[in-house]
Amino acid sequence: MVRGSGSSSRGPQDPLTYIQNACKLHLGAQITNPTSLNVVQCFLSGSSSTTTQGGGDSGSTQSSGDGGGSGGNNASNTGSGEGSPRLFIWIPRTSSKSSTNSNDTPTSAVETKEDNETEEEYYEEAIASTESFDGRNLGSLAFINASLLSGGGGGSSSSGSGSGDGAVNNGVGIKNARDLQCMVLSPRIYLEDDEDDAEIEGGESKEDSKEGEQESNNNNSTTQNEGSATFLALQLYARHCFVPAVRAIEALEEEEEKKESGGGDFDTEDITSGQLTSKTSTKQGGKSTKILEGLEDKLRELDVALGQCRRTVLGRIPHVILKPHPIIVEAATKLDSSGKIDLDEVGLSNYLQDDSILNEVQSTVNHWIVQIRKVTVLPGSTPFPSGSDASTESHADLEEVSFWLDLEESLKNIRLELSKPEIILTITLLKAAKRFVATIALENNTGLDVAESHVTDVSNFLRQYPASTLASSRDWSKISSTMDLIFVHLQKVRQSRYYDLDRLARLVEASTLTLRERMEYTLRDNYKGNGIILGLDYDEYEKVVRGPTQDIFVLFDTSYTTFSEFFLDQGRIGRRRANNDTTTTPAQVLKGITLYHQVLRERLDAVYYFRTQHEKLRSVVAEVLTGGESSKDNKDNDDEAAYSAWALKEVDEAPMSLFASVDVLDLSARGEAVFTSALEGYDRKVDAIEEHLARLLRDKLSSCQDAEDMFRVFARFNPLLTRTRVRAAVKEFQLQLMNTVGQAVQKLQAKFTHKYESSSASNIATIRGIPPVSGKIMWAKQMERQVHTLMKRMSDVLGKEWGQQLEGRQLRRSCDELLSKLDSRAYFRSWVTEWERELSSDTNSKIATYPIVIAKEGQAIVAKANFDEKHEYLSREIRYLKWLGYDRDIPRTIALVAEEAMERYPHASELSRRVLLLYCYIIFPY
Repeated sequence: MVRGSGSSSRGPQDPLTYIQNACKLHLGAQITNPTSLNVVQCFLSGSSSTTTQGGGDSGSTQSSGDGGGSGGNNASNTGSGEGSPRLFIWIPRTSSKSSTNSNDTPTSAVETKEDNETEEEYYEEAIASTESFDGRNLGSLAFINASLLSGGGGGSSSSGSGSGDGAVNNGVGIKNARDLQCMVLSPRIYLEDDEDDAEIEGGESKEDSKEGEQESNNNNSTTQNEGSATFLALQLYARHCFVPAVRAIEALEEEEEKKESGGGDFDTEDITSGQLTSKTSTKQGGKSTKILEGLEDKLRELDVALGQCRRTVLGRIPHVILKPHPIIVEAATKLDSSGKIDLDEVGLSNYLQDDSILNEVQSTVNHWIVQIRKVTVLPGSTPFPSGSDASTESHADLEEVSFWLDLEESLKNIRLELSKPEIILTITLLKAAKRFVATIALENNTGLDVAESHVTDVSNFLRQYPASTLASSRDWSKISSTMDLIFVHLQKVRQSRYYDLDRLARLVEASTLTLRERMEYTLRDNYKGNGIILGLDYDEYEKVVRGPTQDIFVLFDTSYTTFSEFFLDQGRIGRRRANNDTTTTPAQVLKGITLYHQVLRERLDAVYYFRTQHEKLRSVVAEVLTGGESSKDNKDNDDEAAYSAWALKEVDEAPMSLFASVDVLDLSARGEAVFTSALEGYDRKVDAIEEHLARLLRDKLSSCQDAEDMFRVFARFNPLLTRTRVRAAVKEFQLQLMNTVGQAVQKLQAKFTHKYESSSASNIATIRGIPPVSGKIMWAKQMERQVHTLMKRMSDVLGKEWGQQLEGRQLRRSCDELLSKLDSRAYFRSWVTEWERELSSDTNSKIATYPIVIAKEGQAIVAKANFDEKHEYLSREIRYLKWLGYDRDIPRTIALVAEEAMERYPHASELSRRVLLLYCYIIFPY
């Protein structure tokens, strides 16, 4: 919408001149007809025009035929004394047809004028009216009288609705072009020299059937359906003007709410009133936001409805109007209100013997039958409204639903036409004249009853199909819930007798294309063409893009699996097929369904893989280059810091430099090629970064003094080993360190082969009073830690998957074999088994009840305390095992024996000492 304006330095612009200039600019036409000029002058003066139709010289009648867009439905302003708030200007097709056959387009005329300034520029003739405009036009404009709608003569603007319902101030004229608002209702169409109206009525071009190309190429289109240009213009206004305007208001309200919620301090005495005001404003703001969100949803539904009307304008369903013979029309005016038909009373009995009149009436009925059959054959002969690819199948699900509902209305209209008195009177006349062939054919051979049954059945199934809801969805939750509703609704097809499996498969196919378009639109609307790569950090991308889209795809997969089972089940029970096709099975039909959203899914998966790999590279480079130890040489530190800054900058800027001009959501063949080219460019840039990192790593490894320094460098640069180029650059250093680790593992294997009992560790444990089993477990754990340390070093050198690489496979096998032998729990379980066997053999022995026992030692018989020294070792063993973490694994019976031994040990020690003193007294009495 363009607001008329003039430069203050040049003074106010004349409104008539502004209108003429707008017509020249947007339509390539000018108003020269006196009647139309009079309409414009009346519009500008704020008075009622004396005529409701301009362009009398052109012979254009607005409300006649199919061209009358809305002329017959608007009340005339003639004689009302009130000015009109609107002015319509358009180019009729009739005037352009003659002019285009004899002249070039206005563009050619302008070029001719540039070549020869003396030649007068050519403009076609435009027609003006304040009532309505001809829908069959080659371009149309609407001007809104903002001064009338605002109720004053100032320069304030107000967007009028185009109807005469606004507050109109009588006699207020337009003095300045600033009081005008101009809207292009339909863009200018230029017809080819060999093009006529019959070709125009044939249908839209392939370019116009694709919504995306319409928006970019509508000015270059040479062939359009009559009226479709107007719908397209209104659709573009709804999508690109009204919706952004509502969004801007929403953003403004959100900003105001944030200011109110984060307001400054206030006085104590105003706390109560301040809180009340804040709560009230927040509540009103939330209500206003909901209203605006609802308005945005309605505008999107309007967008979908306009697009549907544009695609199906003057569609394929004929509008049947049964026109009776003039004699019948005159006779019908004589029928009384009772509805009883008497041919004598209406004056038709005189024609019962008039063959010429009867032949004319019968010919009229035959024409009715032909008209009706054109509609009744549509249910069985109309294919699914789709093409062979995504470009021609867009919104086919909407057109399918619209077709059956419109066909139902058309059949109802035919039934209503047949019930009119004129039609009934015609049938009565023919029956009275014994012309039964025509009447029987009209009643039985039109196929109306069968068509009504068929269409009603299908319409009941499709009436609630949420195709329009999906087409107007604007967020992930709405898309997801709508797809769930779609699959739930699809199973209701079992209630329909006539909707065949092939058509059901195409409906699902078309819905997947709508799903793809809505997901793509949502991504573009929120993040533009490449925002999912450049506009979001990785965490936010996973949260707001990857997560919701994957949820929708997973939901679709689950629902589609259930639908597939249902589809095959319907095929098994013999559900109706298209044209009773028996050449393909339901499984083949199901397999032939094209899931159009899979292309978008694959592209989003490719974007996710790219972002994941880039995030890994960025984190690796940041971790390696910013987490190193400082060198003693300040010059080396400065060089490394400069290199780190360069590498981090290169990694961060790689996507921006390569994807800044790439539309990652372009799913065409060209878009695929551009996206692949960008990925290849990114790989080349990453290869250059990896080359520099590999050189840095080699330099550091070459400067190492010993293996320990190398291990330290590899531990720092370990994340880089996932990059193939870096891994190849340090291959020789890896082999060198592998030999070092292999030798250490061989030493540990030799140490294990000599056993614990013959090792120095056993002697040291005995000196320190460590029991044998605990000492052996400690020795095994120590060797196990050493093996794990060596394996960790190998992980630093070769990467996390070093055991699966060819170089480290044998070494990993040796380490695992040694770890399996160093199983400390095996030693513990062996110890437990041995003690349990010994305790079970002593269970029934009564000797344990005597404090002193007589035992034979060699040739002598001696008395000693009844206490087994092994129990004392047992208690110490258990104490060390608990320290080693086996407290929960020690059997309760062994623990009780150890506790009992600890209780008896002091008494046994004292008793042994007393027995020893007794022997000494016996041997040495004095």
